[in-house]
Amino acid sequence: ISSKGCFDARPFSRQGGANPPRDCAAGSFSNFSGLSQCEQCPVGYFCMGSAAPQPCLPGTYSLAQGARSNATCVACPRGAYCVGGSP
Repeated sequence: ISSKGCFDARPFSRQGGANPPRDCAAGSFSNFSGLSQCEQCPVGYFCMGSAAPQPCLPGTYSLAQGARSNATCVACPRGAYCVGGSP
């Protein structure tokens, strides 16, 4: 809670006690309040420390868990298609 009594909308990992909330690192996310740690970004997505994982664009996929950017998303192989995310 901020000094004005408003909740901070930034994603964070709450560490109990007097420790202030911390942003999730790239490759992880937190889309629930009250968590003590951030979750690792799932396969087919990338997380830039946001509140929600971002899927790979249509026509691309990623098999990397904990991906930090869309650079891990690669084009679908010839003879296949991807709707975005996992193959």
